[in-house]
Amino acid sequence: RRRHTRCSRDWSSDVCSSDLVSGRVATTNGSITVTGTNTRFNVANTSSILTIGSRISVNNQIRTVNNIISNTELTVSSAFTSNASAQTLIIIV
Repeated sequence: RRRHTRCSRDWSSDVCSSDLVSGRVATTNGSITVTGTNTRFNVANTSSILTIGSRISVNNQIRTVNNIISNTELTVSSAFTSNASAQTLIIIV
């Protein structure tokens, strides 16, 4: 069974190489924290969509999830190298 996934602003019946998580996220230069607005990181973790070890992309920076703290906060393996706000978090599968 195929899953419909929004990818590159286009609907496709094929599974794309990434899944989008709802809400928007922000990062800070030198920090490993991703802060979400209207995100559901814990819910995604319970559903095995976003888990510790998942690879994510925020503002074209790819990182590995180290810890899911809450629905609106997670940490990654290495610090971000720029500030970003109102970004889409992309899960790389």
